[in-house]
Amino acid sequence: MPTYKKLGSKRTPGLYTFEEAQLIELYNQYSDRTDKWKIIAAKLNRTHQSVRGQYVNHLDESIDKSELTYEEKCKIDDLQTNPCYNNKYYKKWSEIAKKLSENRKQGRRTELQVKNYWNSKERSQKRKSKSEEKSYELMNLYGGEHIGLFGYGSCYESYGGGGHIDYGSCYESYSGGYGIN
Repeated sequence: MPTYKKLGSKRTPGLYTFEEAQLIELYNQYSDRTDKWKIIAAKLNRTHQSVRGQYVNHLDESIDKSELTYEEKCKIDDLQTNPCYNNKYYKKWSEIAKKLSENRKQGRRTELQVKNYWNSKERSQKRKSKSEEKSYELMNLYGGEHIGLFGYGSCYESYGGGGHIDYGSCYESYSGGYGIN
């Protein structure tokens, strides 16, 4: 059970309902008050940060919800990895989103879109490096040298002599026999 329920808080957890989303949009359209997020939050039993985030990242009509373009992805990569920008933009998603949205005609990008792209890319790179580590471990385990990729997997040939290389992940054992992983 969530902590706030135990403490008797009146906050509503979880996803926003369709009705809540409509209320946020309507109130935002017709209110010029600076404290509008707090007022909406009180009516919906949510925090003002949550309500503002819901609007800014999901409900605002100016958001371009299409996939990031190749150029945008390159720009994010550059702002995250280039030492010239590193101090100014490193993991500052809202700043990067503003930079991406500067000269766009079809809407703006959100900090959530930028953050999700970057984190997805990092996870993918970690999986790839783990896969490469396992590949080298297999190579060392069978005492072979990597001889290239064929079809479905990596092939290794041991120092025990030449032999037939099959498509797929295969190796030649020290005894001269063949094995398929």
